[in-house]
Amino acid sequence: MKTKSSEKRKRWLAILLVTGLLAGVLSACGNGTRAETSSAGGQNGSASEEAQKTEQKSGETGGDEADSGEVKTLSIFIDHTWYPVDSFTGAIPDEITKRTGITLDVTVAVDTNQLGTMISSGELPDLVYTQRLLDTLSNPNICYSYEDLLSEYNVDWEIPAKQLGIARGYSQDGKAYTVLNMFADTSDWENSNSVPMVGSLSYRRDIYEEIGCPPMNSLDDLYAVMGQVKEKHPDMVPLQLLGQNWNTEVFKDLVGVGALRYIEQEDGSYQCYIRDERYKEVLLWLNKCYASGYISPDDQFFSDASQGFNADGYFFSCGCTQNGITGTNAELAAIDPSYVRWEMKPFDTAYYGQSSLGWSGVFISKNCKDPEAAIKFVQKMFTPEMQQLSQMGREGIDFTFDDKGFPVYSDEWMASVKADTNVKDYNTWFYLGGSTIIEADGRVAQMEEDWYKDAYPEIRKRYENLPWIEAARPIGETDEKIAEDKVTELIMPYEQRIIQASSQEEAAALYDELITNAEKSGLADVEAYVTQRVAELMPMYQ
Repeated sequence: MKTKSSEKRKRWLAILLVTGLLAGVLSACGNGTRAETSSAGGQNGSASEEAQKTEQKSGETGGDEADSGEVKTLSIFIDHTWYPVDSFTGAIPDEITKRTGITLDVTVAVDTNQLGTMISSGELPDLVYTQRLLDTLSNPNICYSYEDLLSEYNVDWEIPAKQLGIARGYSQDGKAYTVLNMFADTSDWENSNSVPMVGSLSYRRDIYEEIGCPPMNSLDDLYAVMGQVKEKHPDMVPLQLLGQNWNTEVFKDLVGVGALRYIEQEDGSYQCYIRDERYKEVLLWLNKCYASGYISPDDQFFSDASQGFNADGYFFSCGCTQNGITGTNAELAAIDPSYVRWEMKPFDTAYYGQSSLGWSGVFISKNCKDPEAAIKFVQKMFTPEMQQLSQMGREGIDFTFDDKGFPVYSDEWMASVKADTNVKDYNTWFYLGGSTIIEADGRVAQMEEDWYKDAYPEIRKRYENLPWIEAARPIGETDEKIAEDKVTELIMPYEQRIIQASSQEEAAALYDELITNAEKSGLADVEAYVTQRVAELMPMYQ
């Protein structure tokens, strides 16, 4: 049930978002720089003469911090427990420091409660990089407003109107306290050869050919394929549910649900995806796979303590596009050069709908010892030059562009990918102002075309981003937000219970129980709230 305060907040946020989307309130775009470097070899051992000249010329136009030779250290908390690096080291961080004059003292979250504890205790570092608690951090008592810092220190940065409006929507005072990276409209992908990061089912191509390349265009087809795999390779796990992120989403995409939290109905209302019969179909199908021994109870989907499987120990695996199989294929090739994973061509029913406002943002806390250096650093990380550096490496040294706009990486870079030392040697993980297009192009360029050629053209055809749905979700301490959080807490445990149920009847009963408990938690009120908010927000994004 809506409170008066939530109604007032709703109207206020709508006004703020309109303002952000219709006005470019900050002045001229900042310029990134490139500094000359010789710390790593380019293609065939060195960069071309022309590339070296370009690097030298770019270095001469660097910012004050980089030119002065002074290096400042900012502490940063990375609120992603899975983050694969915990230090600002490698060729790319070294170059970022040369160009910005900033190095980072990194702490990576050990659990999802750590950031909330730090906020409550007032022990935030200089910077916080997160995709959670955005509304909590968008508070003048906790963090600096970007707009205030840009004005105070006369920093040139024209934040794109949509991203500015998105950021303002998280605050009570109508100011932007962060800018989310990785935002892109549907149209931004039209001329790309890569794809957004969406759920993808990969499979052992060598074994698929061994069993005669049977059809894979429905859940029933996949079940039949797993049976053939199990018959040929009794010790192999036919389907791996790895981790917590992509498992049911992969199959929701394939059957046409997509990754949308709320789905538009024929009458224009919006309902949570868990009500969709196709979602129920996916869960009951996974239960059938589990009962047949095609899914291991030791999968990380069921237990964080799982040790997982060797790279050659499973046939299908749930993951994501772009580079989800690059490391695995390196491991497979080391076992046997004939072993290889491909990403599966989507079903004819597939739909890759997302509602993305971006991914993570950098907050500058009130504890920051140098807010001027911090805002200038963040501004530079959002420039195209720094996006390219942080996600692809150094142009002319680590890569050059081909005629399609894809990076062609140096022999040294590709050798590090195959040896699984790229993170250590180069470290592309500090894309704080990252571009989702640059990220995708850079990652796909490191893959063999055969690995994805069946899947990616079809995914692009079936992809769309509907950001107004995510923007319509409740935030703050409203009744609707509390209810949505309760529903969210129900879903993962019920998915696991349904998949591991002892029979299809028990699985169906557990699904009905999930819906009943979601309704008791206030799901209908949340859906009504989202329906109303979508009507208000959709025109601002179109």
